[in-house]
Amino acid sequence: MRMTLDKQIRIGFIAMLLIIVMVSGFSIFSLGKLRHSKSKVGDKEYTLTEIIRGITNPDTDKIENIFEKENLFGVIQNADTQIGLAYSNVIIISAAAVLFGGIITLMFPRRVTKPVMSLVEATVNVREGDYSYRVEKIQGTDEIARLVNSFNKMLNTIENEHTELEERNAELEEMNALNAKLLEETRSFNKLLEDSVREVKEDLDQKHRELVRAEKLATIGEIATRIAHEIRNPLSGIVVALENLRSELSFNASNGRISEIINEVNRLDSIIRELFQLAIPRQLGLVRSDPNE
Repeated sequence: MRMTLDKQIRIGFIAMLLIIVMVSGFSIFSLGKLRHSKSKVGDKEYTLTEIIRGITNPDTDKIENIFEKENLFGVIQNADTQIGLAYSNVIIISAAAVLFGGIITLMFPRRVTKPVMSLVEATVNVREGDYSYRVEKIQGTDEIARLVNSFNKMLNTIENEHTELEERNAELEEMNALNAKLLEETRSFNKLLEDSVREVKEDLDQKHRELVRAEKLATIGEIATRIAHEIRNPLSGIVVALENLRSELSFNASNGRISEIINEVNRLDSIIRELFQLAIPRQLGLVRSDPNE
């Protein structure tokens, strides 16, 4: 099972605190042993001094020994005072070390791990698409504060680029919609153009057929004109001859026949004249008119 950074730091500081407690306890234990030994020496020396004080022998050597014992007793008392002070100092220092270590154990991991956990949370939010999340700023100029500030600046850059990218995507989508609309209109225009081209082509084909027909009629008219001209000339001669013949003959059945032939020849001449008129191309002109009439 993996431990978080907060737990690892707390375990390290707790281990350091335990070491401080052990060292302090060992120091207190050593001072206690030393004080106990001093007490034994002091009791014995005090008893010896009392014995020496009870001796009334005025011998100089004994008096000197008494002074030496008194000096030894003073040294022991001074040592007792120093050991007591050292014992008190060790207890105070140990208590302060334990208290300070406890405060550090509780506060320092939070000071270190809180920004780190905030950074982890920020990366999770960014991964999920929330680019507006910011890590709480830390007062100071240490590495963690600089890291948090740099991370927030990076998030600002990412958010700005993401916003710009979304705006460009929106513009592209709008352009795609316009292109799709333009494409649809182009298709409609192409269809309309194809219909117009087809109608124009059909009209041109019709005009071409009419032109071909007109050319054929013109050719036929020219031929008919020539035929009419060739026929009318003999018919005119025939009519003149028949008129002369009828004037020379007396009124009889033959005269009626001649009149009938002349009438038929005149009718044939009239038909040829009409055919000749059809063969002549007519001049067309524009006439103003109202479509509503």
